[in-house]
Amino acid sequence: MVQDDVLRIRRSRVKLAPWLLLTVVVAAAFVRYFVPGGVGAKIVGIGGAVFFGWAAVKLLIALVVPHDVLVIGPEGIYQRAVRPYVLIPWREIADIGVIERSDRVRTVGVIVRNRSQFPNHGPLGRLLSRRWVPWLLKLLLGVSVVLYAGGGGVGDAIKTLGADMSAHATFEISTLAFPMSTEELVEFLHARWRKVIGPPRHRPRNRHH
Repeated sequence: MVQDDVLRIRRSRVKLAPWLLLTVVVAAAFVRYFVPGGVGAKIVGIGGAVFFGWAAVKLLIALVVPHDVLVIGPEGIYQRAVRPYVLIPWREIADIGVIERSDRVRTVGVIVRNRSQFPNHGPLGRLLSRRWVPWLLKLLLGVSVVLYAGGGGVGDAIKTLGADMSAHATFEISTLAFPMSTEELVEFLHARWRKVIGPPRHRPRNRHH
């Protein structure tokens, strides 16, 4: 709901609950099926358990203590999902769009004109910028898809391994458990952005005499 020209978005508890259950089950599956194995299996198992265990803790906190993860107002987009929180002024934005991470995962990408004016996303942001991290995430997600869907999830797991996990925007906002779809949110942000900066400028066509 928009109040006083400000939209505050919280994650839906109803939509969060299944994701919390899924992350707990997948974390337990990594411990059960991979940790008892050899060195390679142990690394994958521990990595998967830590990754999905951390995700489960974050989802549990969001479920028990909901808070505004995104505030959209006259000044800009206030990102409050991960620290450091940052306000992105409308006039500093160069583009807003949908980023497709897989067939089912879409996020909001915000590109700013001058990245140096904004803080880095702390230790987690620096970690995710390393080249090997996207490959590890794809491996963990691919294995989790197979664990969740069984043999029928092999095709989706292969697509996950081939997905592009590199950064496509200055800020990438997850819409997990949002009350609206990613496309609806991007459309709303575009309308607010254009209201501030005006319509796109078109170059005049060359006239031949």
